[in-house]
Amino acid sequence: MRSGANSVCRTCVLATAAMVVVLGVAAVDPGRAQGQAQAQTQNRAQDRAQDQAATASSLPPLDGERISAAAARNKLVVFDAAIAGGKLMVRGVASEPGQLVRLDGRYRTRSDERQYFEFAHVYLPDDCIVRLRAGNRRARAVVQNCGPRGRKGRPGARGAAGGPGPAGASGIAGTYGFSGQVGPIAGGPSEPPVFAGETVDLTVTDGQRILGAAQAALGLTGDKTSAGRVGLCYQSLPDGPVQDVNGSDFLLVTFTAERQIYSAGGSVQVPPGPYRIGFCVQNLGDAPLDDNDVAQGWVMVTSE
Repeated sequence: MRSGANSVCRTCVLATAAMVVVLGVAAVDPGRAQGQAQAQTQNRAQDRAQDQAATASSLPPLDGERISAAAARNKLVVFDAAIAGGKLMVRGVASEPGQLVRLDGRYRTRSDERQYFEFAHVYLPDDCIVRLRAGNRRARAVVQNCGPRGRKGRPGARGAAGGPGPAGASGIAGTYGFSGQVGPIAGGPSEPPVFAGETVDLTVTDGQRILGAAQAALGLTGDKTSAGRVGLCYQSLPDGPVQDVNGSDFLLVTFTAERQIYSAGGSVQVPPGPYRIGFCVQNLGDAPLDDNDVAQGWVMVTSE
C-alpha cells in the first residue's frame, strides 16, 4: 500500500508542475514581451555608441577643480592636445575670461567665464606641435596620436609627351604704315596738337591696343627757334581731339632753323571704334614750322 501511494504522489507532483509551467507561459502578455525586447535592443545600441565615442576620443574628462586651479595661475595653460575622433583636440585655460586664443595662426576662439577654451578642427600640424597665443602669452604642446609629415618623395618618372595643341589666335590684329609730306604748321601758345603728314585710319574692337612709332623732319626758315611738343597721336573719328598715346607725356622739344629728325612712339588701349593715327606736333612758338620734310611711321593693333 505505501509503495503504491508514493507512486501516486510522484505522479501528482509532476502533473502539478506541468500545469504551473503551462499556466506561466500562457500568462505572459505578447505585447509586453515585444516591448521588453525592443528596449533591450535600444539599450545595447546606446551602449555600443557610448563605447565607440569613448574609443574615438582619447581625451580624459576634465573636472571643474582642475580648470579652476589652472585658471588661478594666471597663465596660458594647455591641458592636452591630441588627434581624437578624426580631429585635432586642444583644451586649456587662458589668463582671463573672454580672451581671444589663437592656434597656429589659423584658428581662434575665446575663453569662457571659467577661462576655459577648446579647439576641435580637422587639422594636422606638419611637425605635430601646436602653438597657441592669448594676449602676450604663448604656449606650445606636442600633439598626441600624431605622426610628423614624412620627407618629400622623389619625382616620378616623366610621362609620355602629349600631342601638339591647337594653334593659338594671333595677338596681332593688324599692321599699318604711313608716310607723307609735312606742310607748314602754325604756331602760338594756344595752338592744339595737329597731325603732321599722312595718317592711317583703323578700327579697334573690344580688348585691343594700339601701339606704334613715327618720326618727322621739321624745321624753321630763317634764324629762328621755337618750342613745342611731338608725339604719336590718335583721334576718335569723326571729330575727336588729337591726343598723344602717352597721355600728357608729350615730348617737349626745341625746333630750330636747321631741320632735325624728331621721333615718338608708345601704346594705348582705347574703347572700340574708328580711329586716326599719325605723327603729331604742337607748335607753341610764334614762328610757323615751314621747313619740313616727311613724316613716316607704323602702327600695330594687338589683342590684350
